[in-house]
Amino acid sequence: MNRTSERSTRPSSGGKPPARGMLAPSFTLLRVRGIRIGAHWSWLVVFSLISMSLARDVFPFTYPGLSGRTYLVMAVISCLAFFVCILLHELGHAFQALKEGMKISDITLWLFGGVARFEGRFPSAGAEFRIAAAGPLVSVILAGLLALSTWGGARAGLPLQVGGVLDYLARINIAVVIFNLIPALPLDGGRILRSFLWNRRKDFTAATISAARIARMFAILLMLVGVFWIAVDSAVTGIWSIVMGWFLLQAAQAEKSNALVRRTFENLTVRHLMTRDLVMFRSDTTVEEMLNLVQARPHSVYPVVDDGSLKGMVSLRVASAVAADRRAHTRVLDIMSEPLVVDGSSSVEDVIELIQVSPGRAAVLEDGRVAGILSISDVVRTLESRQGLQGVTRKRKGPGWRLVLGGLALLLPVVATLYKPPVAIISPAPAVDVTGDVEIDGVPLTELNGRYLLVAVHISRPNALRAAASYFNDEVSMVPLTQVLPPGISQDEYLLGQRRVFEESQKAAAAAAAQAAGLDVTISGTGAEVVDVVQDSPSDGQMRVGDVVVAVDGTPINLVSDLVGFTTVRPAGTTFEMTVQRGDRTLTVPLTSARLEGFNPTSTGVGIITTTRNLDVSLPFEVTFTDRNIGGPSAGLIYALMIADLLDAEDVAQNRRIAASGTIQLDGMVGAVGGLKEKRLAAGEAGVDVFLVPESELEDVNLADGESDVPTIGVDDLEDALGALNGRA
Repeated sequence: MNRTSERSTRPSSGGKPPARGMLAPSFTLLRVRGIRIGAHWSWLVVFSLISMSLARDVFPFTYPGLSGRTYLVMAVISCLAFFVCILLHELGHAFQALKEGMKISDITLWLFGGVARFEGRFPSAGAEFRIAAAGPLVSVILAGLLALSTWGGARAGLPLQVGGVLDYLARINIAVVIFNLIPALPLDGGRILRSFLWNRRKDFTAATISAARIARMFAILLMLVGVFWIAVDSAVTGIWSIVMGWFLLQAAQAEKSNALVRRTFENLTVRHLMTRDLVMFRSDTTVEEMLNLVQARPHSVYPVVDDGSLKGMVSLRVASAVAADRRAHTRVLDIMSEPLVVDGSSSVEDVIELIQVSPGRAAVLEDGRVAGILSISDVVRTLESRQGLQGVTRKRKGPGWRLVLGGLALLLPVVATLYKPPVAIISPAPAVDVTGDVEIDGVPLTELNGRYLLVAVHISRPNALRAAASYFNDEVSMVPLTQVLPPGISQDEYLLGQRRVFEESQKAAAAAAAQAAGLDVTISGTGAEVVDVVQDSPSDGQMRVGDVVVAVDGTPINLVSDLVGFTTVRPAGTTFEMTVQRGDRTLTVPLTSARLEGFNPTSTGVGIITTTRNLDVSLPFEVTFTDRNIGGPSAGLIYALMIADLLDAEDVAQNRRIAASGTIQLDGMVGAVGGLKEKRLAAGEAGVDVFLVPESELEDVNLADGESDVPTIGVDDLEDALGALNGRA
């Protein structure tokens, strides 16, 4: 039996309005103006999933360079604050409902956000509109305040971690508003639509049927999008979309059923449905006497009445369960239960939910005496007979093509929001001050008289809507996904490989700086170990992760730089004889190089990502780097400059804020990195005095941002970079 509108349940972010008791809070958090605030067990699952996603993916990609513990703290705080925002959204509904004269049962946080349960029907179409609009209005205000705090905090110098949390909360509140305003019952947008139709047609049931029809259409489209998503990209996202669609479908049907029940029982009182002509027993009647008397007129329960006063209800099932040898000595008083009592003049709508739960029936009193019993079977029988006779007439207000157009209008934003095309957005990331990241022992050092800033980019995979908007944003670049994530390599594999490359670039920076200072450095390795093989590249199917290239065309390969020197400087189409150690075997693998469009920057190669096996950089000092959650080789140049400044007797920084981006080889050569347009913008935001980039990319960055006021210098190697900073260029 569906619930009636006597208790309306309004999920904030989708889902079937749960039957009474299904969302009873597993634990109570607090009470606000007498409203119990609780959390369902599923809320803990969502809390954990969101926290994990923020700590592992969102924040590390958006704000690189922070520690894992910092990301975890940011994630937990963000998740807690997000649910506080959901709670405030629900309180917006609840407080407005109180103003409209309705009663609030409780607010529960659960799998799909929050549920505010209010008792009684909506007083009017206007009241439903105001109650439905109150929640999104609260979320809009929160989003505005958080966005303003993010903007002001950035200019006031608030820590990056605080700004990141505020920015996330502003964006997630906007998402809550957008989703909840979708015109699908029981979402806020669906209730707003129903209030409009209700006011226009003056018929609540007809308005509900129309709004539920649109909600069902949206739910089906959402599930179809989920199937599409599973087929083309992410099973997890697709399954979530299907589950959301299914819940919305069930919720829309529940809203429609409740409205039909309301129409069916309109103007009917309990006395119209109750069972009369009852068999009643005194409390001192024995069970044996009772069972003998009811054989001809068996019912499930019987009233227990003494001197015209109702004392309780006795169940035939309970009475029959009494042992035969005890029935003569057991009284009805001993086995009767507390009665559920309703008045005969009460509206059927107002009592249906009361008898939906155990015991499933109520004693009906008129003038203080038992007049009958109302049971679920009475309600169902009446419902079926009246709806069978009356039917439900649905008047079409327009041709079916309007529904088709409406479906397409709903499908377009859903697809644009959920579908992620195979592109990546490269945007400026906040500059990271790495001046104190290095500790050196064993040689004399000079004090740094300036700041060294690492500039990086934030790489994200947008949905179609954001990708379209980014097309018109000059501060970001949109590139094929394969340019930042080579085909056939998972995100986790890519990040792990980039992390290893970053750590190797730190060693190379220390070695290059030491050699620039005239110190003896010994560098050795035992080959180039394969950490990833690019799909559809010359190495795909030929090389494996764990292979070690120890020679090319008979020339020994000790370091990655040795391999790069062979494969990247010769034209595409060159065939190399690779001597490869694979486990206990040594084999020869012929590979023909090709243009690797999936790499940034585009280069010639054979399609393997390698690191030096057993890399040993013997320095005349001990060096320790602060742990940074950063990947890739582009920080090599800035670290090399900073270490060289520490080792150099001259003042290299000269009280300047210096930014740089470029790879560094063990011999001090500087290589291209890409993303310099966005990095230059980040350098400008950080107020740097000079920005050093690879000479090979200087023309590109000037063409991309010729009006920038950040002095940008191209360098070929570390010696050039130091000369430029010391005025020798």
